[in-house]
Amino acid sequence: MGIARHGQNRLEDAMATYLPVLASGSRPACFEDIVLQYGLASLELGLASHWLRLIDRLDADSSLGPRVLYLKGLACLGLGDYAMGWKYHEHRFSAGCSEVAELSLPFWSGEHFSPGHHLLLLGEQGYGDVIQFMRFAPRLRRFFERVSILVPSPLRRLVQASGLFDFVVSSPSDLPHGVTHALSLLSVPHRLSIHDPFLFFADSYLRVDPVDISFWRQGSSPCRCDQLARQPRWREPLVQSS
Repeated sequence: MGIARHGQNRLEDAMATYLPVLASGSRPACFEDIVLQYGLASLELGLASHWLRLIDRLDADSSLGPRVLYLKGLACLGLGDYAMGWKYHEHRFSAGCSEVAELSLPFWSGEHFSPGHHLLLLGEQGYGDVIQFMRFAPRLRRFFERVSILVPSPLRRLVQASGLFDFVVSSPSDLPHGVTHALSLLSVPHRLSIHDPFLFFADSYLRVDPVDISFWRQGSSPCRCDQLARQPRWREPLVQSS
């Protein structure tokens, strides 16, 4: 019933449907789904703080699954609590909300190394996420001698032109020699404990080849971006990222 009311955009009615179970103190088999659905409705109504207080009262971290913890991360990020937000955002993989290429490489957990180590960042989710989070790559030079990245092929030219990476590849079969560790690109702020939003702003880090600019002005492009821009589902993200 709650999900149906949510689907009808009756968000307050949906929340009222879940409240009796949440207030009862019982934990039925569907309890995690109820907390999750209540949280989704709360965030849509701008009530992230209310839902987070509920989570604290339920002590949900020890009893609920990764989907709720991932949503908790999004709520914290939305409220500007980046320390908790990045921490809980790491549950996105176990929650099934994101995935990266499977490689036989150890994931970097933040430790320091002697010179010679090479980190491969793994792009995930949408093109916009790659473009936004690649700004943090220079900070990784304190830990690794070389930093490379694996991104979808339509982004390869743009990412390569930034000059932030030693190698930019678009297939696991093309990995550069000597890579020692891997890390999801969206996990960089958590690994580096970047909690101050003033550290999010980087100097201009995107570069576009003048040849590409001239093609764009003429209404065509040597890459696939112009083809994607003609498709309605890609038009808005391309405009936003530009």
